Amino acid sequence: MRRLPLCALAVLLLVPAGCQKLNFAKEATLETATRFLEYTFDAPQGEQNINVKASADEPINVWVVLDEDRETSLTSVERRQKPAKALAGQESSKEIDFDATIPAKKSFAVVVGPSKEMRRDTTVKLNVRSK
Repeated sequence: MRRLPLCALAVLLLVPAGCQKLNFAKEATLETATRFLEYTFDAPQGEQNINVKASADEPINVWVVLDEDRETSLTSVERRQKPAKALAGQESSKEIDFDATIPAKKSFAVVVGPSKEMRRDTTVKLNVRSK
């Protein structure tokens, strides 16, 4: 009878160990001459839901891509197009807010690029958080 509470306690202590909290905030300047801003993140142990928020004075594009698809995705971002294998994203907006699901054991990147409407340098405030 006494082992049951101890086992339950052990399980409860192990469950949070698998969850990785993500709380990233960054402010940077995206110049018209800059191709993109890129922020990479380590692979979560289990599937992870994240929320991405960004704000800027000029319209920007923000995409979440897996590290394994990063090279081909960056080529699309440089062309101010949506990457074919983007997990999630939003384009041509000054206020961006979307969710993405990251597969277990897959590192990923959040890429901020200029939209076709961006005409001047802009300061980008980016927040990436686990849900």
